[in-house]
Amino acid sequence: MLRITEEPIDEENYPALPEIKLCYAVTISTMIYAWYGVFRASQNYQWKIGDYGMMSSLPFIGPIMKDFTNWEWHRWSSFAQNYMPVFLVHTVLFNSGSLVLPELLFTLLYMAFSISACAIYFTPTLVALSLLQGTLVFIASRIVRKKLTVWLSSIPVLYLSMHHTKFLAEDPFLIFTFVSYSMLSYISYCIETLKSPIRKEDDTLIKSYLRMMFYTFYQPYLFSLIVLYPDFERQMEERKTKQREHRQVLWSAMRIVFWWILVETMLHFFYFEAILKDRNYTFSLPKDQFVALGMALGR
Repeated sequence: MLRITEEPIDEENYPALPEIKLCYAVTISTMIYAWYGVFRASQNYQWKIGDYGMMSSLPFIGPIMKDFTNWEWHRWSSFAQNYMPVFLVHTVLFNSGSLVLPELLFTLLYMAFSISACAIYFTPTLVALSLLQGTLVFIASRIVRKKLTVWLSSIPVLYLSMHHTKFLAEDPFLIFTFVSYSMLSYISYCIETLKSPIRKEDDTLIKSYLRMMFYTFYQPYLFSLIVLYPDFERQMEERKTKQREHRQVLWSAMRIVFWWILVETMLHFFYFEAILKDRNYTFSLPKDQFVALGMALGR
């Protein structure tokens, strides 16, 4: 009988597809042409009263209009720059305090710093609301140890945030950034510790409550990044044995700075969001430029 044997496929040395170079060429050419179309549409755009554009200044170029239509990016960009001192203090306090101070003293000191910083940047009213809501969820979850209790007890702050935003703060960005993310941390902690604490040290209500607040007000995870409580404790434990990769940290910081500078610079030459709000100008564009604007908005 004829026996057919199949040779194992070496996935690491699998031959490249012959058309892959053509695919790259087509993709890169398409992207370049699309962004060129956005650039042409932007340079012909006439700013009007009521548009979200302001005169800005670029090094070596001078005064030029900048698109401020993207409210989220505009608020994030300015807020992140102003918030940098808090991260610097966190870096020193967290890395030095956790080494030389007893855990309870360090926890209280760090919470005092973090809550004070939040009161300065997010207003005392929102911080008080967050603390009150977190305490309510914690107490409710300890009285009735069910997940439904956690979700129901979180409804008040969700209702206020959705229906009385202006009552809580003039700037809704502060609510969406701080109150919403801190609420997620409270929910994660209370759900994950319903049956038993993840850390054996948190064997009393006071210790458990302090750990919840420490987790919630841990600055790197305070907003814009959702880290579930079990992952938080795992990462805290790994700090004792895991070697720090300073080059990787520096590389990540350089990437963030690079992309921030690139986006800020692009907004001086590419006005895709402002253009798409002007229906008359948008409908007058050639089809290639019109489609390119949709591509840029998706990016």
